[in-house]
Amino acid sequence: MLRILCAIILTVTLIGCGGGGGGSSASSGIDPRLQRLAAYEAQNLGVLGADGMAVTQSADMPDSGALSFAGNATIRVEDGANTIALFGDAEIAFDFGAGTGQGRMHRFFGNDASGDLVDFAGEIAVGSNTAGQDLALDYQGMLTSAGDALAFDGTMQGMFLGTPVAGFVGADLEAGIDRNGQGRNGSVIIVATTNDAPAAP
Repeated sequence: MLRILCAIILTVTLIGCGGGGGGSSASSGIDPRLQRLAAYEAQNLGVLGADGMAVTQSADMPDSGALSFAGNATIRVEDGANTIALFGDAEIAFDFGAGTGQGRMHRFFGNDASGDLVDFAGEIAVGSNTAGQDLALDYQGMLTSAGDALAFDGTMQGMFLGTPVAGFVGADLEAGIDRNGQGRNGSVIIVATTNDAPAAP
């Protein structure tokens, strides 16, 4: 489990460093998507950084009640010499008594094949029939921009962090993604926290 967490940290760090530029907001001079990216990176640091959250031990996992998590989703699509990196919002709620989880990833933006920063419409649904540690989280959906149609249908491994539980990460580091009818390799990662989670350092 710790090896998987380390791989998630490395992947999120590499993709985050590759964030591109874009247009500016007329009022502030800063593209609001870049402001969102800064918020995502701060959250990732609070969850996965050196002073972040430890993996929740089995004895500390709740067996009843529910928790809602909000955070960010990072997607990488490899296409020859091009890498498409997408960033968006993620929300997921777990019912520990029923042993289920359900949520979505949406509001994505990222670079297109030309390197321009563009918005992607659509969303990716996520769900699980378990709500314990080391769970399988299915995801499925479609994201589109003017020049891209990305289809997703896979399963990520998820784990809870913190004592008590305050964070959740899920990842498919070997995702198969359909881009414009062609199969591509990539990754899909969620990093999320509860409303009671500590602020990023």
